Amino acid sequence: MVPDSTPEQADALLKLHEQKLAVSKGASGAEPKILGEWSFDVPIFDIELSAGHGSAVEDEVIVDYLSMPQRFFDRRAVDPASCGAAIVRGTSMERLLRDGDYVVFDRSIRKIVSDACYVIRVFDDLLIKYVRKLPDGDLEITAENTPAFRPFTIRAVDLEGPQIQIIGRVIGAIVNWP
Repeated sequence: MVPDSTPEQADALLKLHEQKLAVSKGASGAEPKILGEWSFDVPIFDIELSAGHGSAVEDEVIVDYLSMPQRFFDRRAVDPASCGAAIVRGTSMERLLRDGDYVVFDRSIRKIVSDACYVIRVFDDLLIKYVRKLPDGDLEITAENTPAFRPFTIRAVDLEGPQIQIIGRVIGAIVNWP
Protein backbone atom coordinates (compact mmCIF):
# COMPACT_ATOMS: atom_id res chain seq x y z
CA MET A 1 0.00 0.00 0.00
CA VAL A 2 1.05 3.53 -0.66
CA PRO A 3 0.88 5.73 2.46
CA ASP A 4 -2.21 7.96 2.58
CA SER A 5 -3.87 6.08 -0.29
CA THR A 6 -7.26 4.48 -0.53
CA PRO A 7 -7.62 0.78 -1.35
CA GLU A 8 -8.91 1.80 -4.79
CA GLN A 9 -5.81 3.92 -5.46
CA ALA A 10 -3.56 1.06 -4.35
CA ASP A 11 -5.40 -1.34 -6.67
CA ALA A 12 -5.04 1.11 -9.57
CA LEU A 13 -1.29 1.38 -8.92
CA LEU A 14 -1.00 -2.42 -8.81
CA LYS A 15 -2.83 -2.74 -12.15
CA LEU A 16 -0.60 -0.09 -13.70
CA HIS A 17 2.49 -1.96 -12.48
CA GLU A 18 1.14 -5.23 -13.93
CA GLN A 19 0.52 -3.51 -17.27
CA LYS A 20 4.08 -2.18 -17.33
CA LEU A 21 5.38 -5.66 -16.53
CA ALA A 22 3.36 -7.17 -19.38
CA VAL A 23 4.71 -4.57 -21.81
CA SER A 24 8.30 -5.04 -20.62
CA LYS A 25 8.13 -8.82 -21.24
CA GLY A 26 7.90 -8.09 -24.95
CA ALA A 27 7.70 -10.76 -27.63
CA SER A 28 9.99 -13.19 -25.81
CA GLY A 29 7.69 -13.44 -22.80
CA ALA A 30 10.73 -13.50 -20.52
CA GLU A 31 10.41 -11.96 -17.11
CA PRO A 32 12.31 -8.68 -16.78
CA LYS A 33 15.29 -8.71 -14.48
CA ILE A 34 14.78 -6.16 -11.76
CA LEU A 35 18.12 -4.61 -10.87
CA GLY A 36 16.90 -2.66 -7.88
CA GLU A 37 14.53 0.14 -7.20
CA TRP A 38 16.81 2.48 -5.30
CA SER A 39 18.44 5.33 -7.13
CA PHE A 40 20.55 8.27 -6.10
CA ASP A 41 20.66 11.78 -7.53
CA VAL A 42 24.27 12.78 -8.12
CA PRO A 43 24.72 16.58 -8.24
CA ILE A 44 26.04 18.03 -11.48
CA PHE A 45 28.31 20.94 -10.62
CA ASP A 46 28.54 24.11 -12.67
CA ILE A 47 32.17 23.42 -13.53
CA GLU A 48 33.90 22.30 -16.69
CA LEU A 49 36.64 19.71 -16.49
CA SER A 50 39.26 20.47 -19.03
CA ALA A 51 40.25 17.61 -21.24
CA GLY A 52 42.75 20.00 -22.72
CA HIS A 53 45.14 22.51 -21.21
CA GLY A 54 43.00 23.82 -18.37
CA SER A 55 39.79 25.62 -17.49
CA ALA A 56 39.07 28.01 -14.67
CA VAL A 57 37.53 26.81 -11.42
CA GLU A 58 34.16 28.33 -10.67
CA ASP A 59 32.13 28.09 -7.49
CA GLU A 60 30.69 24.62 -6.95
CA VAL A 61 27.10 25.45 -7.80
CA ILE A 62 24.75 22.53 -8.42
CA VAL A 63 22.95 23.00 -11.73
CA ASP A 64 21.19 19.65 -12.09
CA TYR A 65 21.23 16.02 -10.99
CA LEU A 66 21.97 12.66 -12.61
CA SER A 67 19.68 9.94 -11.31
CA MET A 68 21.76 6.77 -11.11
CA PRO A 69 20.92 3.30 -9.79
CA GLN A 70 22.27 2.32 -6.40
CA ARG A 71 23.77 -0.77 -8.00
CA PHE A 72 26.23 1.43 -9.94
CA PHE A 73 27.71 2.61 -6.63
CA ASP A 74 27.47 -0.78 -4.92
CA ARG A 75 29.53 -2.42 -7.68
CA ARG A 76 32.27 0.15 -7.14
CA ALA A 77 32.03 0.14 -3.32
CA VAL A 78 31.42 3.90 -3.39
CA ASP A 79 29.16 6.00 -1.19
CA PRO A 80 26.90 7.89 -3.64
CA ALA A 81 26.67 10.83 -1.23
CA SER A 82 30.38 11.52 -1.83
CA CYS A 83 29.99 11.72 -5.62
CA GLY A 84 29.59 14.58 -8.02
CA ALA A 85 29.36 15.01 -11.76
CA ALA A 86 30.65 17.57 -14.25
CA ILE A 87 30.91 18.13 -17.97
CA VAL A 88 34.10 17.42 -19.92
CA ARG A 89 35.47 20.13 -22.22
CA GLY A 90 38.30 19.60 -24.69
CA THR A 91 39.96 16.76 -26.57
CA SER A 92 42.83 15.45 -24.44
CA MET A 93 40.81 12.45 -23.26
CA GLU A 94 39.39 11.56 -26.68
CA ARG A 95 38.97 7.90 -27.49
CA LEU A 96 37.68 7.61 -23.93
CA LEU A 97 35.81 10.88 -23.29
CA ARG A 98 34.66 13.55 -25.70
CA ASP A 99 33.81 17.19 -25.34
CA GLY A 100 30.33 17.35 -23.76
CA ASP A 101 30.42 14.00 -21.94
CA TYR A 102 29.70 13.87 -18.22
CA VAL A 103 31.89 12.16 -15.65
CA VAL A 104 30.96 10.98 -12.20
CA PHE A 105 33.72 11.25 -9.63
CA ASP A 106 34.16 10.17 -6.02
CA ARG A 107 35.01 13.30 -4.04
CA SER A 108 36.01 11.28 -0.96
CA ILE A 109 39.19 10.13 -2.72
CA ARG A 110 41.60 13.04 -2.25
CA LYS A 111 44.85 11.09 -2.58
CA ILE A 112 46.25 9.00 -5.40
CA VAL A 113 45.50 5.41 -4.43
CA SER A 114 46.17 3.84 -7.83
CA ASP A 115 46.90 4.74 -11.41
CA ALA A 116 43.51 5.97 -12.54
CA CYS A 117 41.62 8.87 -14.05
CA TYR A 118 41.19 11.77 -11.63
CA VAL A 119 39.74 15.25 -11.47
CA ILE A 120 42.56 17.52 -10.30
CA ARG A 121 42.95 21.21 -9.67
CA VAL A 122 46.22 22.75 -10.79
CA PHE A 123 46.25 26.37 -9.62
CA ASP A 124 42.94 27.70 -10.99
CA ASP A 125 42.44 25.01 -13.63
CA LEU A 126 40.36 21.85 -13.33
CA LEU A 127 41.68 18.92 -15.34
CA ILE A 128 40.53 15.39 -16.01
CA LYS A 129 43.60 13.23 -16.61
CA TYR A 130 45.29 9.97 -15.76
CA VAL A 131 47.40 10.38 -12.65
CA ARG A 132 50.22 8.05 -11.65
CA LYS A 133 52.29 8.37 -8.52
CA LEU A 134 56.00 7.95 -9.22
CA PRO A 135 58.45 6.31 -6.77
CA ASP A 136 59.88 9.69 -5.73
CA GLY A 137 56.37 11.00 -4.83
CA ASP A 138 55.96 13.11 -7.98
CA LEU A 139 52.77 12.77 -10.02
CA GLU A 140 52.84 11.99 -13.72
CA ILE A 141 49.83 13.51 -15.50
CA THR A 142 48.88 12.00 -18.86
CA ALA A 143 46.04 12.25 -21.32
CA GLU A 144 44.31 9.62 -23.43
CA ASN A 145 45.09 11.63 -26.58
CA THR A 146 48.87 11.45 -26.10
CA PRO A 147 49.89 12.43 -29.62
CA ALA A 148 48.34 15.86 -29.13
CA PHE A 149 48.85 16.27 -25.35
CA ARG A 150 52.21 15.57 -23.80
CA PRO A 151 52.51 14.19 -20.25
CA PHE A 152 53.73 16.49 -17.50
CA THR A 153 54.96 16.02 -13.96
CA ILE A 154 53.88 17.67 -10.73
CA ARG A 155 56.67 17.61 -8.18
CA ALA A 156 55.96 16.08 -4.76
CA VAL A 157 56.98 19.32 -3.02
CA ASP A 158 54.26 21.19 -4.96
CA LEU A 159 51.60 18.76 -3.69
CA GLU A 160 51.97 20.15 -0.16
CA GLY A 161 50.53 23.55 -1.03
CA PRO A 162 46.98 24.56 -1.90
CA GLN A 163 47.81 25.04 -5.60
CA ILE A 164 47.49 21.34 -6.47
CA GLN A 165 44.50 19.36 -5.26
CA ILE A 166 42.95 15.99 -6.05
CA ILE A 167 39.21 16.66 -6.39
CA GLY A 168 38.21 13.01 -6.84
CA ARG A 169 38.68 9.77 -8.74
CA VAL A 170 36.54 9.25 -11.83
CA ILE A 171 34.26 6.23 -11.40
CA GLY A 172 32.08 6.47 -14.49
CA ALA A 173 30.94 8.50 -17.45
CA ILE A 174 27.87 9.28 -19.45
CA VAL A 175 29.05 9.64 -23.01
CA ASN A 176 27.42 11.27 -25.99
CA TRP A 177 27.29 8.72 -28.75
CA PRO A 178 28.80 10.13 -31.94
